[in-house]
Amino acid sequence: RTGHAASASYFIEQHDVAFAAAVWWLMAHQPRPSGAAASTRVLLVSDPIYNADDERLKGAASPAGARKPAESITDWPELFQAADLKRLPWTARETAMIAALVPAALVDQLSGATATRARLLSVDWSHYRIIHLASHGVVDASMPQLSALLLGAYDERGQRVEQAVRVADLEFFTLNADIVALAACDTALGLDVAGEGSVGLAYTALARGAGAVIGSLWQAPDEMSAHVMTEFYRGFLHNHLSPSGALGSAMRGELVRNPQADPALWAAFQLSVSHLQSRTEVQSINVSDSN
Repeated sequence: RTGHAASASYFIEQHDVAFAAAVWWLMAHQPRPSGAAASTRVLLVSDPIYNADDERLKGAASPAGARKPAESITDWPELFQAADLKRLPWTARETAMIAALVPAALVDQLSGATATRARLLSVDWSHYRIIHLASHGVVDASMPQLSALLLGAYDERGQRVEQAVRVADLEFFTLNADIVALAACDTALGLDVAGEGSVGLAYTALARGAGAVIGSLWQAPDEMSAHVMTEFYRGFLHNHLSPSGALGSAMRGELVRNPQADPALWAAFQLSVSHLQSRTEVQSINVSDSN
């Protein structure tokens, strides 16, 4: 909060906030107007199948046997057992609410048994203006290339599949998206590198061409995250706000709905940008590392 105790307010109540990894990012990347992506299509990924007893696997072939032991350090995210990962039902509602804001013909969705690593990596990400990925995630601050989004453990046949979409996987994609939302735990975090900022999933998405990336600083409740994300897209797509303005508006909306809500519930998301999209963002941007 800012100000004296009697009149204190949250910074987001007065300002929109965007982060840049470093000053050189803003110097190296030319501004582009919102909507300058290669297309208007939207990719939504949500509600993967993590457990063999998931009801959505009924009728599929019997799930494959136990996972083989990890054989190398690159298998580290695969050490997570399916039972360790709970279903995220609110992510399906979240993407349904986002999809309702866009003409159906422009939306591609991977959900449930199709929300797998193989299916996601088979998609050409350069075709999308918005990419929204809602799943579990892991971060490795010492070896950022092992940070990952954890997608479905079972595919449409009920077969056990590899889950982790790692930083190293993202490096093979070219992005033209205005927005990439990494709606999983800790996706804004990574290894702090002088002159580069926090290197991890969000950083890599920016480096591959995204105009703005939304990542999380901690684990937030699924329901609250769904409300914040839906209102963010409403502001961005329907009210023509900048990404920072849309996220600020969404957070302020949660404060209006519940003035006593703990920031831990509504303030988990951080917007990182590779360029300034408007004069307003010049005033509101926060450069996290200026070395």
